[in-house]
Amino acid sequence: MAGRKIYIVKINGREWSGGTAGEYLYAAYPHLYFYANPEIAENFVRAMEAVKHDD
Repeated sequence: MAGRKIYIVKINGREWSGGTAGEYLYAAYPHLYFYANPEIAENFVRAMEAVKHDD
């Protein structure tokens, strides 16, 4: 399964490709501030639980 490119966009409008993401993968150089949105962590845990139960 191919990943999708992650595009980073700064507030000044500058943008570039900075990683890749897929159903079970997030790989990128930028440091993301997940604490700003706790729902991201909850969704990650749910996704990992679903993978665990697929075995």
